[in-house]
Amino acid sequence: MENIKEKIAFEVAAERVKVIKKFYTSLAIFIVVSLAIVFWHFQKTGNFEVNLGRSFIIIAWAIVLAVRAIKLFLLNADWEKDMLNKELKKDQNDGYQR
Repeated sequence: MENIKEKIAFEVAAERVKVIKKFYTSLAIFIVVSLAIVFWHFQKTGNFEVNLGRSFIIIAWAIVLAVRAIKLFLLNADWEKDMLNKELKKDQNDGYQR
């Protein structure tokens, strides 16, 4: 039984690490693209003031990343623990939850 718990815990942890890695990759790409846009604008105009109305994609991308970060780091942890415990109880009771 302990081996099953460890296997399930490992699979959950591995999946979480994969999702976190994907988030950080997206964040790094966002930072590089945003800096490239600011640098391009600086080369074109000579100042760092970027018109936010023209950078709608960057703003939308930032909002999506913020929502993903909140979901990943604030909301997801408790839900995963609850589901893991529920699945472990099912295994202990031969598939029947009490």
